[in-house]
This record gives sequence, C-alpha cells and structure tokens, in this order.
Amino acid sequence: IEVDGFNTHMQSRQRGKRKRRETKLAVVHEGWEERQGNGEKADYRLVNPTYIPVLDTSREFWEYVR
Repeated sequence: IEVDGFNTHMQSRQRGKRKRRETKLAVVHEGWEERQGNGEKADYRLVNPTYIPVLDTSREFWEYVR
C-alpha cells in the first residue's frame, strides 16, 4: 500500500473565497516488475494496482482502504 495526499483547489461561487481540500490517494498493489531497461536505467510498473481517491476525512479514508 502506498498513500499520499495533495491539495485540490475547489471552485467557489463567492468572489475572493478560495477553498482547498486535501485529496487522499491510496494505491494498493502486489509489487513492482521491471518493464524495460537494465541497471540504473530500468523502468518499473506496478503489478495489479488499485487506485482509491478520497476527499473525506482521514478516518473515512482508512475505512475505504480496508
């Protein structure tokens, strides 16, 4: 499981009000496999990835990931 969060700008109808929300993203996978290349120039891809994006609270996020 790999998890990260990033800020997303939300549109607002009121002028001057900027809203941001944190988007949480989990990637569940079975590992990495080499796609092409050798040594330092090797390129890898995820094996059977599942992407789970959530805009809810951290607690709800982890409930989705379970």
